[in-house]
Amino acid sequence: MVEDNIEAAWLVQSWLEWTEVERFHLEWTRNLEEAIKRLAEPGIDVILLDLGLPELNGYKSFQAVDAASRSRIPVVILTSDENPISKDLTMGFGASDYLFKSKTSMIPLRQAILNAICMGRQRPNEEID
Repeated sequence: MVEDNIEAAWLVQSWLEWTEVERFHLEWTRNLEEAIKRLAEPGIDVILLDLGLPELNGYKSFQAVDAASRSRIPVVILTSDENPISKDLTMGFGASDYLFKSKTSMIPLRQAILNAICMGRQRPNEEID
């Protein structure tokens, strides 16, 4: 998870580690620089990304982590950016899902992550074999 807000990170962590049945292991970085360093190492199944980061904002944050992962890791956006243009651009560039912090809860977040992992990384209009 790439999130600069400690309260938001804590909430997401509690949602993802809440149940013993479907428990996620979450690694949290506070900025893009840390995230890009971590993406150079193996062991990431999905990236949970906030678009409102200090270094870059909006779809540019997505493009930075997408480039660092060489477009191999699915990215789920969890953001306060409710601008339809941001959503359309980011999804058009290949994000797996786009969730609003103010409108999501534990179950939709968990489902978006599971869907991203199951579907793997696909480009827009790419068909599943």
